[in-house]
Amino acid sequence: MKENFGIRTLLLDAGHGLRLNGIEVKLRGTCIHHDNGILGANTWKEAEERRIRQLKEAGFNSVRSSHHPMSKAMLDACDKYGMLVMDEISDMWTVHKNPNDFALHFKECWEEVAERMVAKDYNHPSVALYSTGNEISEAGSEAGAAINRSMCNKIHELDHTRYTTMGQNGLMSAGVRLRPLMQEIMEKFGPVQAAGEGNQEGSNGFNSFMSLMEGERGEYFATHPLLTEALEGCSSSSDIIGLNYLTGRHVLEHELHPNKTVVGTETYPADIVRLWGIVKRHPHVLGDFTWTGYDYLGEAGCGIFHYDDSVNFSSVFPERTAYIGDLDLTGYRRPISYLREIVYGLRKEPYLAVVRMNRMGMKGSKTPWMYKDNIASWTWPGYEGKTALVDIYADAEEAELFLNGRSLGRKPAGEEYEFTASFEVPYEPGELTAVSYRDGKETGRFSLATAGEEVHICAEADKKELRADGEDLSFVTVKLTDSAGIENLSASKRVSVSVKGAGRLEAMGSADPKSLGSYDDSEWETYDGYVMFVVRAGEEAGMIEVTVAAEGCEERYIPIEVKPDK
Repeated sequence: MKENFGIRTLLLDAGHGLRLNGIEVKLRGTCIHHDNGILGANTWKEAEERRIRQLKEAGFNSVRSSHHPMSKAMLDACDKYGMLVMDEISDMWTVHKNPNDFALHFKECWEEVAERMVAKDYNHPSVALYSTGNEISEAGSEAGAAINRSMCNKIHELDHTRYTTMGQNGLMSAGVRLRPLMQEIMEKFGPVQAAGEGNQEGSNGFNSFMSLMEGERGEYFATHPLLTEALEGCSSSSDIIGLNYLTGRHVLEHELHPNKTVVGTETYPADIVRLWGIVKRHPHVLGDFTWTGYDYLGEAGCGIFHYDDSVNFSSVFPERTAYIGDLDLTGYRRPISYLREIVYGLRKEPYLAVVRMNRMGMKGSKTPWMYKDNIASWTWPGYEGKTALVDIYADAEEAELFLNGRSLGRKPAGEEYEFTASFEVPYEPGELTAVSYRDGKETGRFSLATAGEEVHICAEADKKELRADGEDLSFVTVKLTDSAGIENLSASKRVSVSVKGAGRLEAMGSADPKSLGSYDDSEWETYDGYVMFVVRAGEEAGMIEVTVAAEGCEERYIPIEVKPDK
């Protein structure tokens, strides 16, 4: 048996934060949910590696497994790409979140689960943190604190080289304190009502209620003495204080526990500018894990914009995905991904995003997990002369917007302005260009161009050679362009796929969060100009012949060679 392992050092203290091989590192993290998008909940080596590679390319340096121990295949990918890992035991302890969940077996099984998780992780240098649980209902009780202490001690017995934390949610941990706490908040800020009249049971109801814990009300809740009391037990027994959606506590925790460090185990994506400013200014704040870097199946409606008075978290048919990932279900980077990369200080070029012109003037729903309903497109046929809302994201003193060579003015950008300069622009086809400046000198530029009327399909496979092991995968991305190759996110085509030879079509789908299609289908409508399918190798060497077609477009042929598995 061959076993890979790595050697590295980890140091942790409130004065320097987390040090990797002696170098201070901030956790630019994301939570990862249970599924591999259109492939479903199966674990595939190539899918896990693709997801980690794409997240790394988008600026993340750490991932949190939510809310179960990470797969071996993903750990291998994290080692390969240098992605730090927070591995998590479970989503519940002794109190049920669903009738037949792990709480049925937690008391008898948790030690075995911890032993297996640590044994699985031990030789993986990417693993830096262990989480004992997520949003545990009994965390604010003496019994919950005792369970966490036992779990942390057990983990340290098995592995003294890593650190423990847990994702503490204020609403869950408050327990019996929640009623008087909410009464005080209502007296100060007015009534608290869960959003919507739809299905408010289980996670729907909880997440709907959670959406109210933002802004001034959320800050007041996060720092309340009753919440401090509730969090104390599990915070004191963990190496690192982990907080879900309690960014307002990050600075306070240093006053309460000057020798402790803090990490945002789960944070709102749209809060990245404020949150990262706190991370940069305070050594004891290790970083954050946004919810979430990659879209996923389930918790449908969390981030879907509604313009018909439908309410988020109310089980609106046929919604199927959360739709809050920096990357969508196919791996396409949405505008907030580029904003985050700029906030991290990793991208020097500006970026352009346009609020969907077909939604202009319409009132949409909003949760704190949502940012803006915008895309990187300057192709809006039928909206000539109408006002477009354009954002330039830039880590620069100023940003200037040009439309077809004409300057539309300069505006301040950078951290003081949340890295965003906003413009109202009468839409006209052509080229939209953002230019960023520092000290009066250009630091970068980025352009969007209007696609021509003729629509073509472009298909690109991430792998042209597969192993004949029956498991190897090739991800094929299909996008709509004009004859010059300019992406057309406004066009829509129904794309069909034929796979013959030494493999098969494993899955197909788009990022549409409310599509009626099945991921087993061989025909799908594009969404924002994209659709994706996955080809799976057979167990015999040979050629896979892939044909991609759409009405009115020239067919695309992709040969994929399946080589003997050595």
